[in-house]
Amino acid sequence: MVLLLQILLGMWVALMSVGLVLLISDLIVIAFSVPEGATFRRLTYLGFSVEKDLYAEDPAKRGKLRIKKFKFAPFPDLLIDCYWPEEKNKKVGRKVNTVTCIVLAAIVALLTYAVIAIPYNFARAVFIGMLTTFGFFFIAIPLSKPLSKGKKNEFATFLEKKIREIRDGGSIENVDLPPLHELPVQTEVDFYKWRYLRLRHLKAEMTNDLNGIAENIYMIERLTDTKLPILARVSRNACLMDYYAYRQKDYTKATEYYNSVKEQIEKDMDCNGRRTLGYYSYFVLGDKEKARKCVEQGLSALTVEDPMRMPIETEYEEKMLLYLKRLLDEEEKKL
Repeated sequence: MVLLLQILLGMWVALMSVGLVLLISDLIVIAFSVPEGATFRRLTYLGFSVEKDLYAEDPAKRGKLRIKKFKFAPFPDLLIDCYWPEEKNKKVGRKVNTVTCIVLAAIVALLTYAVIAIPYNFARAVFIGMLTTFGFFFIAIPLSKPLSKGKKNEFATFLEKKIREIRDGGSIENVDLPPLHELPVQTEVDFYKWRYLRLRHLKAEMTNDLNGIAENIYMIERLTDTKLPILARVSRNACLMDYYAYRQKDYTKATEYYNSVKEQIEKDMDCNGRRTLGYYSYFVLGDKEKARKCVEQGLSALTVEDPMRMPIETEYEEKMLLYLKRLLDEEEKKL
């Protein structure tokens, strides 16, 4: 019985240590990428978020780091803005991998010593569990280098090129974004699929391509919710909430997706967050006062210099916010 408890304890510690390994890796990414010009935005872990608050109500607090509660997740999720040339990205990546290996090697050495030196069975089980996880990642990181040349990495590279093309060109209408299944490279990773489909959806919205919008939503809805990192999951569900509230007027499905992101969307003060909540408030809740407040906050958010926001996104959000403002103004005149 005691042995079984020790085994279970070791397995539980091993599982929990995965998040710790990923957190260490994310901290190393921040340490090497920010000095190179990347912008740290947010790191979430175990129900908390450390983020650079660009949209604080008090202008003096904008751009400052703050800690707040977030949806619980056992693994960290890092959001960082670094649209670098591919060569610079590889250079920083090599530094990150090297330092991560060194740090993990040191931790593995300490844990090995602890396993040998500590006589207490339950304490030893804890260290064995941690050693199993840290040891696995210590071996996996060097092995991941040759694997990174596979299809997953090809798709990520293809995606980044499309994003740079849109950022540099300033127009999404002229960027070729074929359906996902027609791309020259494919991926099984839902996160990459979401990022590409989000670009296609933005283009369809900008050009008012109703068939394209419906096709993208169908593909976005097929993505497995639980396979996405928490931030991407919130963004995906907010996109679906917006579609069913505004385009389809399907208030049941809009509410379903709203409930899945309620905590995050109510606190999201960027222009997209305010706009999607404003549309939901107007078309589903019929709450014109809340919708107007969201419009005002969204238009104010457009004045914030957000490096994550592409110029085309600014143009789209402004157009949609002004449309909702016009609807509200027209209804007010009728009273």
